[in-house]
Amino acid sequence: MRAVRFDKITLKTGVEQVLWPEHCVAHSVGAAFHPLLERAKDDIVVTKGLQKETDSYSGFGAGPEDTGLRRILKERGVEKVYVCGLATDFCVGNTALDAKKSGFATYFVEDASRGVSEGGMKSMLERLKDAGVVCVQSKDVVA
Repeated sequence: MRAVRFDKITLKTGVEQVLWPEHCVAHSVGAAFHPLLERAKDDIVVTKGLQKETDSYSGFGAGPEDTGLRRILKERGVEKVYVCGLATDFCVGNTALDAKKSGFATYFVEDASRGVSEGGMKSMLERLKDAGVVCVQSKDVVA
């Protein structure tokens, strides 16, 4: 049977992943920052998902990929990580889990995030709470 979009498959590396429609392809409009996003000169852009063997859901990477984010944050003395965006049940949630595993005080900004499915969101929120990630609202985040 041929795999189709949204099927779950297991890669040779043992990593389970969903077959997504093409999105966020490097150097495409889908991967570009929104033109109204205000960015500082010292912002760091971490690129992920460059390994053909695995779809790295986490901003920290997924074996064998290492995005360098853990090292960059540690070198800069970062102690707290706030995570939000799309999609809670995949990239955002896995990034938050990896931030927590890496020893950072980790906060998931609930009202600044959305998931692919209600069931996936509910499951990931349970995983985040079980891991000790703190769920907050954007009004509680002080810049």
